[in-house]
Amino acid sequence: MNVTTTGRLRFIGCALAPINSDERALLISIFKKIEKHLGKGKVKDIIESLTLDRGYWGAHFLWKLKNRWGIDFVTLVRDDDLDFVEHVEYYLRGVEPTFKERWVTVKKRGKKEKKKIRLCGINGLSLRRYSSEGREKDLGKVNAVVVYDEHKGKIRRRIYVTTLDAKAEPFRIYELYKDRWTIENQGIRYLSQRWSLRDLAGRKLNSIQARILTVLTLYNAVKILEMKYEDKMERLQEKMREKGERSYLSGCALIVYGRDKYYGIFSAVNYANLVAERTAKATASSTAKEIARELEKML
Repeated sequence: MNVTTTGRLRFIGCALAPINSDERALLISIFKKIEKHLGKGKVKDIIESLTLDRGYWGAHFLWKLKNRWGIDFVTLVRDDDLDFVEHVEYYLRGVEPTFKERWVTVKKRGKKEKKKIRLCGINGLSLRRYSSEGREKDLGKVNAVVVYDEHKGKIRRRIYVTTLDAKAEPFRIYELYKDRWTIENQGIRYLSQRWSLRDLAGRKLNSIQARILTVLTLYNAVKILEMKYEDKMERLQEKMREKGERSYLSGCALIVYGRDKYYGIFSAVNYANLVAERTAKATASSTAKEIARELEKML
């Protein structure tokens, strides 16, 4: 979950299951836990829109995201054989909408380069569900963004399905799905390499789950610090790179517990400086009060 607004609570949703588990059921389990701990209807307050990987989510599941949970979604059509693609193609042939051209930055072989895309937004397409007997049911209306670009020397077409206003902001929807690659490619790789997410803490499920949740919590805590204290965090990370150290607790060896269950982690030098600073302030305050009392006596 990527929260970019400062001053807000950040929630971490995680579901641990066998590799062949249904991702839809795992996602719904997270939603139910949000409602259990935070209250009914809180899912839509926390999640503005959800970007889903290309896969078989199913029309009924997508309909439930919007109508049961109140969440807008963006996903990529899985293949060109779907009924929804036929609706899009029928619309394109009949209406011939105006495509907008945009230059976007993409990575190719590790290098950034510019690429031109053509895109348009379509609102009000039917989202249909088919039973095992082939009976059709119209679940409601959704929107689509159609994108053309060049890929491996050929013109490629991609169709995004969304409940957001595709006609007004087709490029925003394209960017939302594009940002998903940042999470998967950079986020997961970073968690694996930098935070050793894939290293198991033991053989028991509870220990494995506890470690994964701890890593995700700490990772998000660091992201919050990077948002709030950008300059300080850059300096800290630069020091870590110079020393070749992996820990954000570089050089820290003291854990000091305070009131209200708070604690701080310091190096010996930093803690000594903090104590000296606090002592100096307390001494100065005490001295000032003593002087004030003596002056009152004299007056």
